[in-house]
Amino acid sequence: DSDIRIWVDGNIEMPNLNVLLKEFMHSNALIALAEHPERISLKDELKACLIHSKINLKEYFNIKSFLALKEDNLNNLCQSGVMIRRKSKELDLVFNNLLELLSNHAPRDQIFIRALLNDFNIPTMLYSLEEYSINISSHKVSFIYKVKKKIVFYLYSFIFKIKLL
Repeated sequence: DSDIRIWVDGNIEMPNLNVLLKEFMHSNALIALAEHPERISLKDELKACLIHSKINLKEYFNIKSFLALKEDNLNNLCQSGVMIRRKSKELDLVFNNLLELLSNHAPRDQIFIRALLNDFNIPTMLYSLEEYSINISSHKVSFIYKVKKKIVFYLYSFIFKIKLL
């Protein structure tokens, strides 16, 4: 259990993460997230998710009804590909609520996390992706690669089960 936790999506590389970490450590923020590079509104992000087939129509209306109860001050949409956070009971509540929203509505964390951070009045550091650039690799992998990963996963699972006996 550490005082600072860092999350980096598996397909992201941030060359100057150490500089961002130092800046975060000198801030009063409980969490650091990237500003969204294209949109600033939760509602605009919701529309983009539908247009780009990240959600279906049922999920769209489900999330829209959730957002109708939220304040959207049009200046704080974020991306959650690289997050730095402090150990905090308030943030633990935010992330517990986030898991519940993801399972009940749709797997679109960048919509829900911003709404929750606003609800809980969490001091947030939004950093610019122009200043702290990221490299994103494709999530798409070959069928053979997926099969190899599953075989390795099951092999390790089997070995782990044997060691527990």
